[in-house]
Amino acid sequence: MCTALAGLEKIKVEIETRAAKDPALTGVLEAAAGTSLSGSIKDAEAFWKVFFPAGVGMMDKKDEVVEIPSRWPTP
Repeated sequence: MCTALAGLEKIKVEIETRAAKDPALTGVLEAAAGTSLSGSIKDAEAFWKVFFPAGVGMMDKKDEVVEIPSRWPTP
């Protein structure tokens, strides 16, 4: 079997296994599949909820201020 096809099969099995343990996953996957393809970060959050949960809401966080006391002498 082609490596890419084997990888897809592993993803399918992983999702099926996880969905069997978490019935809510089906709705989350459907929301991700129905999201806009606009390229907007906000639109990507439904997809992130499945594959990158730590990223959900990160664009809503306020900017953090970082102070740089001086320039780095040797870039």
